[in-house]
Amino acid sequence: MESLYSPSDEKKFFLFLKFDFLFWFIYFYLFEPLDFIAWPKS
Repeated sequence: MESLYSPSDEKKFFLFLKFDFLFWFIYFYLFEPLDFIAWPKS
């Protein structure tokens, strides 16, 4: 198992997941509602 990846790679992977989740959280909770509110007007 240790030969497949190093602990530092695992840290990078989880850091990536964290930022990915943060991006989607911001997208859906900030930009989606605005889009939904603006929808009937357009």
